[in-house]
Amino acid sequence: MDPGNYGAAVHADVLKAWKQQGDVTSIPRMDAGQRGISNAASDRWLTDASFINIRSMSVGYTFSPNVISKLNVKAMRFAVTAENLRIFTKRKGMNVEESFTGVTSQAFIPQRVISAGINITF
Repeated sequence: MDPGNYGAAVHADVLKAWKQQGDVTSIPRMDAGQRGISNAASDRWLTDASFINIRSMSVGYTFSPNVISKLNVKAMRFAVTAENLRIFTKRKGMNVEESFTGVTSQAFIPQRVISAGINITF
């Protein structure tokens, strides 16, 4: 994410890097000649990794007999189910459920699935 060499792909935070005296930033000066310093261990990479994950949610509604009597049915229920609905986190751009060590774990982020159905008893 930090520059290794000039011309290499870098994180957008490099635009906020320190450039001159008086600059107030947590991003160090971009200097390809000092790669050992920019890659050194630092607490500036520590981020809040807490998250809330809505993995499964179901909502259903059973229609009252007064409403369905006009449709000539005994019972009717509508339901919606969602999986992997939303992850709330401050940590952007990475899978928050995995540690970031620079090595991929070949894990995939589960897909969002939304299903709806209606059950009618005649």
